[in-house]
Amino acid sequence: GDGDLGSPGEINPLCEDDPGTPPGGVPPDPPVGETCLEDGLPRSLRTPGVGDLTIVEVMPNPSQVNDSDGEYIEVLVNASIDLNGLQVGRTIVPAPNPEFTFESDDCLGFEPGERFLLARNVDPLQNGGLPIENIFDANITLAQTAGTTYTLYLGVAQTIFNSYQYNGSDVEAGISLSVDDNGVTCPSSDVYGDGDIGSPGLPNPPCP
Repeated sequence: GDGDLGSPGEINPLCEDDPGTPPGGVPPDPPVGETCLEDGLPRSLRTPGVGDLTIVEVMPNPSQVNDSDGEYIEVLVNASIDLNGLQVGRTIVPAPNPEFTFESDDCLGFEPGERFLLARNVDPLQNGGLPIENIFDANITLAQTAGTTYTLYLGVAQTIFNSYQYNGSDVEAGISLSVDDNGVTCPSSDVYGDGDIGSPGLPNPPCP
């Protein structure tokens, strides 16, 4: 018009103090597989790739609580990623068969050096005293038959980002199997929670 500021009859521009919020103040639903919500606003999803995640500890046979409560898998994060859409499974051959998928509209963001647990029970009063932070209820059974080799994997669809194998003969009651910084696997040595041996949520000690 004559010089005043406004947008009568047109779509209002975004406010500078909240550039991601559209008119009306409600963020749009994020397209599946493309974005996630951080602080209520959509941003690009940081999908992990090969080498971005490493399985570093498994507890197939806790002794202080039942297996169905105390089993866990620990994963080390090596890059800035979001877990949204990540799949976890126990079968790779003939094809990956996911048993758990991270599903959330909110960004499940992690940074290098952080760790998270996939547990069968997230209640610390029932799972042997696992950490309460960065723990997810995945309910993946960790078998332990002597002489049998088991495989765990992280990936999306047919792409495997990381896999880990252990043999049931190496499993001891109440002691997790951990991977040190050199990639060597050995029985854990630190006590956690109610008295089992492992280092869930913490760096693993060097193997002998």
